[in-house]
Amino acid sequence: MHKLDDKTLITKTLLERFDLEADGAYSAVMQKNDGSFLEHTIGPAITAARMLFSQDLLSFLHRELAYDGAWVIVHTHPKPPTVPEVECEHGRFGIIFLDQDGDPQFTVEWEENDGEMLDFADVLLAGMETWGGLCYTALMQQRHFMKDVLDPTEGQTFQKARGEKAPSAIH
Repeated sequence: MHKLDDKTLITKTLLERFDLEADGAYSAVMQKNDGSFLEHTIGPAITAARMLFSQDLLSFLHRELAYDGAWVIVHTHPKPPTVPEVECEHGRFGIIFLDQDGDPQFTVEWEENDGEMLDFADVLLAGMETWGGLCYTALMQQRHFMKDVLDPTEGQTFQKARGEKAPSAIH
């Protein structure tokens, strides 16, 4: 399980990231450090199948790949529901990794009709290990880039989710 407290998990910065990922309506699923789940929705809710997938994937990622952060999933690009005022399908989702300060670092995404997994049935058939592998690869690439390529020095980074200003904005 991840170790971020609820105040670090759910921040203004994360909500802004959801807006950025979605460009409109979205439904986000988060797992608190006690194992319970939260859903934050602006627009139509996700289907029960997507909710179960999100909960299972978050549980898997937090058990296997939490490291010093947490994962959240945001479903975007809702399609018109077949029955008004009921859950609907979404054409995209993003799996966002938050660092230990709650700052979103990167997104592993799926979009309908793009790539080998054309629809949500393909996503489900791929299984947790496939998604875990994609998230692990992205996490290792991000860590390599931050530590070995950029190699930031003290004062070059900041904790946006905790309200810190960028070093260039302070002067």
